[in-house]
Amino acid sequence: MSIIKRATAAAVIAIPIAMLAACGGGGDGSTPNTTIPDGSTTTPDPTTPTPTTPDPTTPDPTTPDPVDNTDYSAPRASYAYITQRGAAKGLGSILKCKVSETDGALSDCADSGGGSFEGPISLTFSGGYAYIVNKPVGAVALEHTWLDPNIAHSIWKCSVDTATGALSHCADSGANEAVHIDDFYSTGSYAYMVQRYGDMILRCVVEGEGKAANCTGFANPAEFGLHEPASFAFVSDRFYVANSNIDGSSVSMCMVDAASGEIPSCQNANASSFVFDPAGEYNGVQPTGIVVNGPTAYIVSKANKNVISCTIGSDGKFTSCVENPLTGVSVDSLNRIALQGSYAYITNNAQAASTGSVIKCEIGAGGKLNNCAAIPGLSFDSGLIDADSNGSDIRFLFTASQQ
Repeated sequence: MSIIKRATAAAVIAIPIAMLAACGGGGDGSTPNTTIPDGSTTTPDPTTPTPTTPDPTTPDPTTPDPVDNTDYSAPRASYAYITQRGAAKGLGSILKCKVSETDGALSDCADSGGGSFEGPISLTFSGGYAYIVNKPVGAVALEHTWLDPNIAHSIWKCSVDTATGALSHCADSGANEAVHIDDFYSTGSYAYMVQRYGDMILRCVVEGEGKAANCTGFANPAEFGLHEPASFAFVSDRFYVANSNIDGSSVSMCMVDAASGEIPSCQNANASSFVFDPAGEYNGVQPTGIVVNGPTAYIVSKANKNVISCTIGSDGKFTSCVENPLTGVSVDSLNRIALQGSYAYITNNAQAASTGSVIKCEIGAGGKLNNCAAIPGLSFDSGLIDADSNGSDIRFLFTASQQ
């Protein structure tokens, strides 16, 4: 999109910038096995001699095998983490909330212990570390936020306490590319970043102690068809990238070579009849967040204030997409989405301080979102005071305290 179109778009709409168990590190999210013994009794026939009591050390061949009653489709995380960008540079923080195992509620939200951040907008977990993307508030003049190539983004790395989920020792990760970065993901060997206003994916080599180094972009990024990539989800050997340009909205599917970490190609992921970018200027759905759960992808639409769910075919492309309206919910500016168990969580950013919210929806039959509502008592500072605003992310972490 041209600079003129960018300036026009800013006057109309504020352009913003994956559940950890769905993609990323921090544990496998499974729950311990639960066995239920048979528990039945037998009344002996009075005409038959009572059998002798079997040796307790010898298995009874008539007793059925224990039943594994674990629901492996609904992993339970210990904590949810929400980025608070803050009202000014250096006033950001990461909220840590307890996750209810019964109804997915978030409670006891407090500072994660990581201290103050420059302006966190995204986070992910990998290899015992948390990686946070910072976009400082007020780093440059508001009218120049999407034109200035020197916006001081940074990628921080924090240690994670595997028992309490607390963050500590937060510092720069060493990633050398820090311009217009909106999302970050680490596989353990490689790390990837999406550069929103460079329409590019960058790869870093992960060195000792989780340091990300030698970050470089891939050749011929124009061939990838990216349009202001704001968020991405890693699944097996591919990335799904949410392209947030309101005048060129789409989801891209990018293949990844596991050995080299190279991304040889990207293409449009949508093979369904759903239109992400209708005809006319500024009519796109404006995807800002994406997460994948098995055969279903969920894409946040900032422009339409809803969530699009798409079925993924055997070739990785979307075979069908439908809109999920967030009926009955007050929506301001949707940004990111995460999945936890049988619930979806969407960050709803706001202009006023401490009025951001998290919307929780039940995941029903066919992946449809139902019974959506803002989580009561939970608010945060999304920091939406820039013309080029980004907002808050949400991720989940399974820790040793739940094992």
